[in-house]
Amino acid sequence: MKSRLEKVYSKLPNQKVNLKAHKVDLMLRESEIDKAWEIFRNERGVLDFILKNQLPDVLNELRDFISTIENSENELNNIIDTYKDVMSEYESKANELGIDVETITEYDFIDTRVFEANQQLEIASELKDSINNI
Repeated sequence: MKSRLEKVYSKLPNQKVNLKAHKVDLMLRESEIDKAWEIFRNERGVLDFILKNQLPDVLNELRDFISTIENSENELNNIIDTYKDVMSEYESKANELGIDVETITEYDFIDTRVFEANQQLEIASELKDSINNI
């Protein structure tokens, strides 16, 4: 009667396996892994440098941009208020004289400037929103 070990051995294939070929394949894969690890370490170093050294500066510049944009918004609002005051004067004087305010060339010019200033305010608001969403 065969022992249990002999039964197990008899069921195993009798083919010889060329382990050297597998070892070479594994060494190639190991080399690829080493190269990938080196690339990863380099890229991580670049990202760490950006995060620690450059990103704070960029964020500070963006904060400065927001301040500049807000100053521009204030100036634009002051200009719009001035334009509207002048337009009100034109309207008042036109009513006193009994003429249509739209016939005054400067009135139309100022009205166009108010429209353009409001467009600039919209652009400034969009810029601030974009920066704040970063």
